Amino acid sequence: CYNACDPAQLKKITDSFLYGLFFPNRLVHILIEAGQFTLASALKNCEIRQSRPFLVYDYSLATELTSILPVQLPFGNGSLTFSINHQDSINLIANEHTALEKDQTSIDHCNQFISEITNQYWGKVRRMCEMAYGSDQSRAPVSIPIIVNHKMNYINFGNHTPQLCFRFLLIRDYLIPEGISVEFKIIFNTLLCPTDFCELPDDQIQDDENFESFS
Repeated sequence: CYNACDPAQLKKITDSFLYGLFFPNRLVHILIEAGQFTLASALKNCEIRQSRPFLVYDYSLATELTSILPVQLPFGNGSLTFSINHQDSINLIANEHTALEKDQTSIDHCNQFISEITNQYWGKVRRMCEMAYGSDQSRAPVSIPIIVNHKMNYINFGNHTPQLCFRFLLIRDYLIPEGISVEFKIIFNTLLCPTDFCELPDDQIQDDENFESFS
C-alpha cells in the first residue's frame, strides 16, 4: 500500500514493478542498427522495415526455424536468436533474394541461411558494442541450460528475464509483395543494471531522442 503522505513507498513500488528493467538507449540502437545492416547485407531486392523494439515474457516458438547463439558481452552473457518461418526462408532462396542458388531449398540450406544471418548479426553487434563499451571480457561466463519442448512449441532459456525483441518486415520486390516477418531477440542470463555499462566516448553512435528509454 501507499498514499500521498508516503512518496518513498510509491517510488519503491514503481522502481520494482515499472522501472526494474534496464536496457540503455545506446544498446537498443546498436541492436536495431545491427539487424538492419545484417538483413540488408544478406538479402537482395528486399525493402526492410523495422518495428519498435518490445519485450516478451512468453517462451512460445511462434516460427518454425530458430537459430540460437550463446554470446558474451562486456556487460552480460546471454543468447541471440533469429527466427523465420520455414516456407518464408524457402521463398527467399527460390526467388534469388539470398546468396544461395535458387534450387538450394533443402532444410540444410535453410539452416545454413539462418545460421549465416545469426553469425553476421552477432559479429556486427559485438563490434559495435566494443566501440561503445570496450572489449573487457573479465566477466565470468554464466552457462544456463536451454530447454525445448517440441510438443508444446516452447523454449526456456533457464531464467525469467524478458526477451528483448526486434521484428523486421521484409518486402520482396514483387508486383504484389507479401511481407515476411523475421525476428532477432537477445536474452540475458541476468537482469542488467546501470553499473554494468561503462560507455566509451564515441561520436559514431549517437542516442536518438525519438526512442524512449527502456529503463
